Amino acid sequence: MFHQLHSTDGSAPRLHGLPKVRKRDVPLRPMVSFVGSPTYNLAKYLARLLAPLVGNTEYTVRNSEEFVKAVTTQGPLDKDETGQFYKQVYGTDMGSPVSVVVANMVMESVEERALQTFTTPPRFWQRYVDDTFYIINKSQVTAFLGHLNSVQQGIAFTMELQTNRLPFLDVEVLLATDGKLSTRVYHKPTSTRRYLHFTSHHPLHQKRAVVKALTDQARRLTTEPGMLQTELRRVQVFQYAP
Repeated sequence: MFHQLHSTDGSAPRLHGLPKVRKRDVPLRPMVSFVGSPTYNLAKYLARLLAPLVGNTEYTVRNSEEFVKAVTTQGPLDKDETGQFYKQVYGTDMGSPVSVVVANMVMESVEERALQTFTTPPRFWQRYVDDTFYIINKSQVTAFLGHLNSVQQGIAFTMELQTNRLPFLDVEVLLATDGKLSTRVYHKPTSTRRYLHFTSHHPLHQKRAVVKALTDQARRLTTEPGMLQTELRRVQVFQYAP
């Protein structure tokens, strides 16, 4: 075990940025590769030890399909890289295998404290890592956001408000006039919706895999038959589009 975790020729983690093309001024999302760094193997070992401790609360969602099942059971809603070295001074190491596990542990603690101490907590709350989706009375939105940001110093929640529809992961939640919720596949505005062309010189099994993945996604995440047929027609168009 010592020889597996001990590092003798580690290199510094590498930082680069990925542009968020869908956001104003195209900010960069910092990405860090921890592979080969002195503590990489130790971090992987710790991540394996700690992983069973997270994801066991009622507020955690593991994937989009699980979220769809949870949100659609809700009753009708009320209307109402540069060559320089950088030192990280707060939080877990970016890119470290153990960081996601530790971040989830912290978020579970924060959300439990927030929900248990707010006078009128949301009727529905689901979280995937640092993305949350919740249902709360309109009159409590601002107060609850302030409450969330008062629970843990250094953790700041932001809020996205839209009318009658809201994206979460690759799901778009729709609110009908009768207050019922439905879901469908969410496509970002910057998505080109271009996939592997069926006449390209790729193995047939790869082409079939693209179609299967897209159709399976549509069937798992779309709850209304009409919207499902629309999404399946899109899959067919995308597959043959030039």
